[in-house]
Amino acid sequence: MDGWEPESCLVDVLETVSQQEVAWRIARAAEVASKAVLDGKEPPPLVYIKPCDVHGGFAHVEIRYGNRNQRASYVQVWSVLAVLANLCVKEETCTLRGLYYRAKASFPRSARTYEGVSAAVQVVVGLLQVPRPCLGVVTASKGEFFGNVRVRTTDGAAGSMGRNSSKDGWIDCRHCVVPIPGDVRQVETWQLETDAQLVLVVEKEAILHRLYREGIHQKVPVIVLTAKGVPDLASRSFLCKLHLEAALPVAAVVDWNPSGVIILHTYAQGGLHRAAMLEASRYAVPELLWLGIRREHIQAEELECFGQPHSTKDMSLVKSMLQSGCLDSRPGWKKEVIDMQSIGKKIDIEALIDGGGETALADLLALHIMQERFA
Repeated sequence: MDGWEPESCLVDVLETVSQQEVAWRIARAAEVASKAVLDGKEPPPLVYIKPCDVHGGFAHVEIRYGNRNQRASYVQVWSVLAVLANLCVKEETCTLRGLYYRAKASFPRSARTYEGVSAAVQVVVGLLQVPRPCLGVVTASKGEFFGNVRVRTTDGAAGSMGRNSSKDGWIDCRHCVVPIPGDVRQVETWQLETDAQLVLVVEKEAILHRLYREGIHQKVPVIVLTAKGVPDLASRSFLCKLHLEAALPVAAVVDWNPSGVIILHTYAQGGLHRAAMLEASRYAVPELLWLGIRREHIQAEELECFGQPHSTKDMSLVKSMLQSGCLDSRPGWKKEVIDMQSIGKKIDIEALIDGGGETALADLLALHIMQERFA
């Protein structure tokens, strides 16, 4: 990619630039490729950065049109680049799903899949060395939060919060659950005022709303956030903003199962998939603490009564986590996964709380927070 091939293997190799700059980089690459074709030569390879291990290492990778095994991928990436160039020139945004529908018509027939577009976007991130928000790629609004924090928005969100917002744009998040916009660039403009002492991340939307009803933020000064499962970039960006700008520690509550550990690892490091790690350094919270559910919270009779056997997918996730070494730096987490493997069962947080217990979830978590029972 004549003129601006990746040069560095630093932890954060991505650069925040304007959409106009992205459009220029794509145009420059297209000019070089077009000249080669007009001269009767093979178009130049697409050279991009790809994570090569779970510890932050990167490698330079080429996709060549002349390689028959890579030709479909080459066309995929250029199809996505064409759509992204149009977005960036107009300074518009698009979800990954929308990008799929715009780009798939020019994909090779065998590669017209959502996964193919997603993979092509990851290549473009490493090719142009910019994060997805700079490409105009955003997610649908997914995350939510509430708690001991006031936020000031510039995107009109305050206007929809009624009595919980002030005329100058500040939202009092003690009295309402606030959606997190899907555009990371909007999140980055938010201003914060907080007296919280912890951010509590929960896996499920239902758990967040339960904690809101039970008033956990009135028992301990916390901000509670969910991304409703595996977190999107915008939710991770807001969590990172709370962690860094407000200097708040972060703890998480997930189900005791392999998927819960994947969610923890995604918040902490970016996930198991190496492609996702390229942007992980910007939004990761490596100091994330595991509040629950952990093995110590589960009685033998509860496992017997409420535990469910691992699925084939669960067993595959456990094997991947233990073999990859991604948990070697977190021995407490690794022990939990080994326990899951040896017991062969998983259990949801609802089973422990609603399966006969009388203690409110907010009371239980508040107690564990005050006792600092983290892993």
